[in-house]
Amino acid sequence: MAFTFLGGMSDGVRDASLFHFYDANDWWNGQESWKNKYADYPNDMSSAYFGSKNILVWTTDAPHFFNMLTHQFNSFALVTYRPSGSDKFLHICRDAVIMNITRQAGHTLMYKLILK
Repeated sequence: MAFTFLGGMSDGVRDASLFHFYDANDWWNGQESWKNKYADYPNDMSSAYFGSKNILVWTTDAPHFFNMLTHQFNSFALVTYRPSGSDKFLHICRDAVIMNITRQAGHTLMYKLILK
């Protein structure tokens, strides 16, 4: 559950960078920071540096970075999850609901309470 909560938290930070940080610097302001992957947007749409438009896009700005973290935490949650009990289907369904609530709690904590 910890990875699920952390995934929700990182997604909350990503959303905050997209919708709350309008006056922030070029890395945090998601409305503008996506341009960091380009050499000189809009005049030069080539990569700012090797991988900035693909494999290293997560290094260009906060939304991409926290999106990458969200995916990593979700992957960790998936590979460490082990259903228990005799009726695995019902336990998986129950756990899916609990994990979604846990994820939303992490998101809400960051997006609505800490980074509002």
